[in-house]
Amino acid sequence: EVEEIPEESLNVSDELIEMYEEESTPERCRAGLAIKLIDSVSIPGDSMMFVAAKIQRKFTGNGVVKINRCSHPGKEWMVPSAVVQIKKGKLKVPIVNLQSGPLQFKRRDLITMIDIDLDAEVTMETKKANSLIICTATAEESVPKPCPSWVQKLRLGDELSEEEKISLLAVIKRRWRCFPNKEGQIAPYRVSRYEREIIVDEVAKMMRAGMIRPSSSPWSAPVVLVRKKNGSHRFCIDYRRLNLVTKRDVYPLPLIVDVFDRLSGAKFFSSLDLASGYL
Repeated sequence: EVEEIPEESLNVSDELIEMYEEESTPERCRAGLAIKLIDSVSIPGDSMMFVAAKIQRKFTGNGVVKINRCSHPGKEWMVPSAVVQIKKGKLKVPIVNLQSGPLQFKRRDLITMIDIDLDAEVTMETKKANSLIICTATAEESVPKPCPSWVQKLRLGDELSEEEKISLLAVIKRRWRCFPNKEGQIAPYRVSRYEREIIVDEVAKMMRAGMIRPSSSPWSAPVVLVRKKNGSHRFCIDYRRLNLVTKRDVYPLPLIVDVFDRLSGAKFFSSLDLASGYL
């Protein structure tokens, strides 16, 4: 409930505090609100579904859904963090079913919490004309950080076409933090003479196959040999240090039901096999 305060001024400790009518100062909600389901819903196994939910406030705008996870046996599910649009207190919330069987939710089940109007600083400009209030919201746009000067001085060689150079420069400008100026960031691991002979042979095979080529870059990823059950070695690359400075792209989780629907009516299926692969 909002208590009406008359338009007046108060003097407290020689400080002037002006008090306005409720309609002249829009309230910004900062507290977390509970999200509850509107109706009962069943989510298929190993899939994600957007379900109808509501909050207690008749709010219209954007909100940040807090991540929530349930790990009880037989009822594993998760609500990922997401920015959603709210219309008069109603919204769509993504729920991921982490188990193979269907997941049941009841009406008014508490799913997670949501923060309203926390992400951006919004300046509310209120204008009153003909007994109507016109509100204009302005937000500061994020300005991308400029790329360092060394990106423009890269020597890409003459083997690439102009189209390939443009595509490569676009990737480097987007991921320039992966290529710092400091050399010797990742040193090769020490291996025995026997393992080094294996590495040299595998590198020579990949070069003859055209899979790799010589490079003078100060960045390198160390090689790791993993012994298989039959006694042979698997040639692996340790990219953990590179992954620490790489900002990964985020992709939405596809609906398994939609993937299966696209296979409906198909008569021929292809299967591919790798000569050598490891995850």
